[in-house]
Amino acid sequence: MKLTVNVTARDIEYGKRLSCQSCPIARACRRLKYFQNCAVSNLRIYFNRVVTTDNSIELPREASEFIEKFDRGKKVKPFKFEIEVPDGKE
Repeated sequence: MKLTVNVTARDIEYGKRLSCQSCPIARACRRLKYFQNCAVSNLRIYFNRVVTTDNSIELPREASEFIEKFDRGKKVKPFKFEIEVPDGKE
């Protein structure tokens, strides 16, 4: 199943740099039922804040690049990206 993650200007404004639970992408992911308790690294989204590859989804390159820019204090813009999630975990 594909999900669209929509990172808004509000997510960017209230997101915290270098925070796996409060960065703009984590804020956007929590609006989706699938990721209500997530943590985000620069490469993966982790379910229920458990950091294992069995409990995570790889981020697309544009999302990883967004995180790198945001964490370095560079200007970023709202964007959307799609991720594939395992069936039965909605």
